[in-house]
Amino acid sequence: MIRNIQIAFEWVKYWLKCAILFFFGLVAIGIPLMVLMKQIMSYLHAGFWSSFSVIDALAWLGNAWALFPTDWLGAHKILAWMPFSALSFIGVVLALYISESVSWTKPSKAD
Repeated sequence: MIRNIQIAFEWVKYWLKCAILFFFGLVAIGIPLMVLMKQIMSYLHAGFWSSFSVIDALAWLGNAWALFPTDWLGAHKILAWMPFSALSFIGVVLALYISESVSWTKPSKAD
């Protein structure tokens, strides 16, 4: 009985790893695609391209530092220069790195 509980726990851990990686992959790919679609729709409607930086994303989330930086001014300038899509690329690379470091062997089935 204890063996069956251990196997069930291993399966739960396996599927939890899969779900977490899927979620981060979806966020890292889905959100930038939505931002790109908003930029395309804005361009088609108004005729000019609106940039969207990491600082714009932080300001949209309500981060006070993004709106009124009092320290880390160099970091603020770098993030204001960096397109949001570059951050999403870093997120995808990070998700792939994490997926390589996780053991993906499926647990054995109960006898």
